Amino acid sequence: GVAVIGIDQQPDKLASAARFCHAVIDFSRQDVIAETLRLTAGVGADAVVEVVGIPDTVKQAIELARMGGRVLIAGSHNRLADGVNIDRIFRKDLTINTAKGAAPLMGADGVPLAFRYIQEGIARPHELTTTFAYDEAQAAFMGQAHGGVIKAVILHS
Repeated sequence: GVAVIGIDQQPDKLASAARFCHAVIDFSRQDVIAETLRLTAGVGADAVVEVVGIPDTVKQAIELARMGGRVLIAGSHNRLADGVNIDRIFRKDLTINTAKGAAPLMGADGVPLAFRYIQEGIARPHELTTTFAYDEAQAAFMGQAHGGVIKAVILHS
């Protein structure tokens, strides 16, 4: 029931995302902020999920969110995000959360919501993951970094 906008630069990931998203933006060829504003009639996104893990995408996420919007930082960050405009967060009245907590988000029945979403078909990780044997780990890393693999899963036998 939502219109998802996917953003990436790798053609294979954009093609895969197009199956699930209302629109995709190739950030190597398009202005992400301008295109998002165009797609949202100048309003911005209700919710932005930052999954890359670099300071520039955190700054971009703040700009993509609408007034009163939400930003979820899911990418792993270990560098200072110089140039983050705290006034933009304040003026836009943004809610910012992170997704790297020690425990999963649980339903009222104590079952992790991620498991429920997979069981109900809301989340379909099998459509986004490629499984590799432990001895193929280098191929998994290269495929994910340079195209051909959306998310690698390495199995240790």
